[in-house]
Amino acid sequence: MSNKSKKRDTEGNKYDKIFKENINSIFVKLVEWQSDFKIKDYKPLQPKLQTTLERELD
Repeated sequence: MSNKSKKRDTEGNKYDKIFKENINSIFVKLVEWQSDFKIKDYKPLQPKLQTTLERELD
């Protein structure tokens, strides 16, 4: 892997981290603005992570 691709990978990870940290503060306002209704209360959902079973081949 070259230095440029490594740098792009870490920059993307930093962007994702910043986005995830700040999305909660703007998401409700963005939805309210886009849909023209007020949100009284909300509860964040837990992410569902997919898992696969590893099976040994015959």
